Amino acid sequence: MTLKEEIDKWLKEIGIDQLEPYDTGEIRWAINAGKELLAMDPAKIDETIIILSNYRLTLAYKMGSCFARVKTLESIGPRELLLEQRAKLNIIKPWHDAIEAKIAALKKIHDRKSREDYATSSRR
Repeated sequence: MTLKEEIDKWLKEIGIDQLEPYDTGEIRWAINAGKELLAMDPAKIDETIIILSNYRLTLAYKMGSCFARVKTLESIGPRELLLEQRAKLNIIKPWHDAIEAKIAALKKIHDRKSREDYATSSRR
């Protein structure tokens, strides 16, 4: 069994082969959502967090693949391919981190809105 076959089998075992990229415009909206989130209800913020979390999962998978290619190419590969994979890794890592930061900010907004909603409903 070749290394590619072994890896494909392993990906299937752990379920990564189930990961499907989707392009319905939801990711574009969630990434570009800004100050309008402050006026949204918590359910819409939940939706945004879920969309971005799924996108972060995809990015993490692609980042791991790039990292594995870099490590492989460091030992056996041509220099041009190694430089290409390092460039991809250097692009995807900050993007992944930025998505994580946006999710953390959305969670804070959600928590604050939930507390405000709870406080106003308990005063009634």
